[in-house]
Amino acid sequence: MPKGERESNIELLRILSMLGVIILHYNNQTIGGGLRFVDHSSINYYGLMLLESMLICAVNLFMLISGYFSCKSNRTTLQKPLELILQVMVFSFVWNWSTGVINASLSFKGLMFSLVPANYFAILYIVVYLLSPYLNLLYDKINANFISLIFLLFSVYPTIVEVFGDITNYEWLGLSSVGMYGSQWGYQVVNFIMMYYMGMYIRKNIKIIEKVKPLFWGIALSGVVVLITIWACVSESRGSDVNLAWIYCNPLVVIEAILLFVLFNASKVRFTPREK
Repeated sequence: MPKGERESNIELLRILSMLGVIILHYNNQTIGGGLRFVDHSSINYYGLMLLESMLICAVNLFMLISGYFSCKSNRTTLQKPLELILQVMVFSFVWNWSTGVINASLSFKGLMFSLVPANYFAILYIVVYLLSPYLNLLYDKINANFISLIFLLFSVYPTIVEVFGDITNYEWLGLSSVGMYGSQWGYQVVNFIMMYYMGMYIRKNIKIIEKVKPLFWGIALSGVVVLITIWACVSESRGSDVNLAWIYCNPLVVIEAILLFVLFNASKVRFTPREK
């Protein structure tokens, strides 16, 4: 890709992923409460469940995109991590100050605590970013066997353990391949690195992938979204944990991120910023 040229299709995907994260937080049972307060027998509820299934891959997409575009980089700088941490601190401080004023609960201790950049995505993203030059050493050797292995070890198997625990109504500590306390919903660096390598593998095989018609990717993506939604609906009807359908390391969620990326990548719309 010529210097200065940007892929507007992937830029649009990034924007949609950002909107997806916002909607996911709105739907969240404890944060936005969308899925909590809406009537569970209404069409609105099932609409939110479908929307949740469509957008649950947003975080995975960010890491996949990073792996796709950063896989040939051999250096990092401290500027990017520091800028990200500063952004988290400023946003957290402003948010806590404004909500504290509105709710008459403003406190010095609360404001000081808000300056601690306790944001799992930012911290784990920085970890992967700093490790990326070393992760990229595998670029020439990465193959289908490696991708299949990390997919089985860090997506398929941990999800099976979570489902097994839900069925038996018991927390099987130490059974997961991710950590002592299970998959942690995919909120861990293992999942981030896995998605980074997924992006790297796509980049290495992009010429082969681009030979497949976008219609195929679109149909496959629709099928995966339907499967995730059915999983969530069946889990709810059985009284099981509906959220297992929406954990980031769920194989269907991982595949959804991959399909969504290759679908957008198939639309080669590029633009070169006009010089001032």
